[in-house]
Amino acid sequence: RKESSAASDVYKRQKLMAAMQQLSLKERFVVTEYVLKGKPFKEIAQETGLKEKGVASAYYRSIKKLRAEMGDVK
Repeated sequence: RKESSAASDVYKRQKLMAAMQQLSLKERFVVTEYVLKGKPFKEIAQETGLKEKGVASAYYRSIKKLRAEMGDVK
């Protein structure tokens, strides 16, 4: 069971990495900064010169794309 779980985790990671590559550079940056680094939209907006609403839109659009690309992966 442990081996199949590890294989499943590897598959999920590979699928996510492939899905992330489908995002634009801006979308990837926003997702990385928000999810992995925990930065608020306001801070990301200041760093990028985008409006806070634009950062939020890019994030939610990216998540929608990632969910569609990941499909049945849970």
